[in-house]
Amino acid sequence: MIIINDYDIIYSVESEAFVNCISLTSIIIENGVTSIGQHAFENCISITNIIISSSITTIGPQSFWGCIGLTDITIPNSVTSIGDAAFYGCKSLASVTFENNSQLVTIENVLFYNCINLTSITIPNSVTNIGQSAFAGCTNLTSITFENTTGWFVADESSYTSGDSIDVTNASTNATNLKDTYNRKYWKRSTS
Repeated sequence: MIIINDYDIIYSVESEAFVNCISLTSIIIENGVTSIGQHAFENCISITNIIISSSITTIGPQSFWGCIGLTDITIPNSVTSIGDAAFYGCKSLASVTFENNSQLVTIENVLFYNCINLTSITIPNSVTNIGQSAFAGCTNLTSITFENTTGWFVADESSYTSGDSIDVTNASTNATNLKDTYNRKYWKRSTS
């Protein structure tokens, strides 16, 4: 187990800090640490448990890529950014919880790609963008609930400010659309 805190003047988990640490089983990131770098825990295949403090604001791209033993994670409401593919291939991940009053704006491209044990997820009210293939390969995902169901549309490019309106009121249909039918589209919510 690793406990990371600011007592040792550590304010971030640097990029590739623990990549391929295959015997690492659990992580506690305590208050004072503000970011997790790119590839920080990539391929730490034995990790089953991660506790992330409420001081974390940034989770870097591919930070938990291939952590096939990880079963659940709670994203603190302090997190404003999670990079592309952060949980790519986390095949045992069955529960993703966003704390109340989440500040996360974007669910990035391939964020939960191939998380085959994920069955349901709730998209926080704060989210206005969902990237391409964010839930592709999540074969057992049957329910995606949107806290804010108004103003959603799908577009071919991430820069587009309009597109084809999409109804996100049905959790089962949302799962089908996000993992299959429209998984190559960019999902966006108009806030105006």
